[in-house]
Amino acid sequence: LDLASRLFDALDPARTRVLLLGDKDQLAAVGPGSVFSDLSDKAGPLGPWICEFTKNHRFSGGSRLYRLARAITPKSGEVDEKAVFDVLEAPNQEGDNAIDWKKAPGRTSGGVSRELQAWLKSAYGFLLQQGRKGARFPQARDAEAVDRLWAQVDSVRVLSSVHAGDNGTDAVNEWMETRVKRAVKADPLAVHYPGRFIMVRRNDTALGLANGDVAVELPGEAGGIVAWFGNRRKALPAALLPEHETAYAITIHKSQGSSYPRLAVTLPDGNEGAGSRELLYTAVTRLSNGREKKGELTLFATEKAVKRAVMHEVKRSGGLASRLNDFLLLKYKEVAG
Repeated sequence: LDLASRLFDALDPARTRVLLLGDKDQLAAVGPGSVFSDLSDKAGPLGPWICEFTKNHRFSGGSRLYRLARAITPKSGEVDEKAVFDVLEAPNQEGDNAIDWKKAPGRTSGGVSRELQAWLKSAYGFLLQQGRKGARFPQARDAEAVDRLWAQVDSVRVLSSVHAGDNGTDAVNEWMETRVKRAVKADPLAVHYPGRFIMVRRNDTALGLANGDVAVELPGEAGGIVAWFGNRRKALPAALLPEHETAYAITIHKSQGSSYPRLAVTLPDGNEGAGSRELLYTAVTRLSNGREKKGELTLFATEKAVKRAVMHEVKRSGGLASRLNDFLLLKYKEVAG
């Protein structure tokens, strides 16, 4: 609510027309209220001004991913857990998005399940194979090689609903850091090293970076390390980086606005507050198609975790809908005389 309030306070209503675009089924912003959901409710006070897009350009209406998204958030609002399970358990079809549901808890080592470890070794193989058969990270000045690497970096990610615990971001990032450092022969205590994924945690206008920007660290001149922000086409010495974190795995909240052709989603089994319908919907719809093949989603979650998520709808009340309704009623009365 605070951010929305500041946005509208900065606008001149006499000269500004505001169009809000978004997905009301996704996670609400961190903080009080659910502004976009309240404003985009067709049954709410702004109903006559709401337009709903019906064609999905990321994946077709007949795709398995679309059916999964609609099963999680049906238009009726009544979720049938069996419908979600049916889509997750359906066989993959050629020419469609592949969805693989790993629903057995499995043994963990270092806080990461054996099945997720296997996925990491495959999906992040381009990092873990460094040093073998002459493979090595390019320097930031080698534009063509860096572009090829960035295409791989930008195509894969692990999303988790939690930081701590089995298959959480902390455990996955630590597991990956240990193995990437080993592959590039970096000091085990090094903070910066070639192959490290990072995400910026706060805006820095002086550096031209924003909260959520992602980079991969590469060898720089004279043995230094630089961070390559591929989406901004910018290289920055590691020593100048603003507040940031390792990002082989990120939380589902932080993934909003991003998409990946190869995606792993983890929902822990033992944390009662770690799953919701909005969280699962946001996670699975981060999948996109690659240039040459359909996107691949792997879900690491027990039946219990998935059921808990789809049956738990987050209810947030910031009072915006009722206050807006009262305001419009008052205006109608003034106009009516």
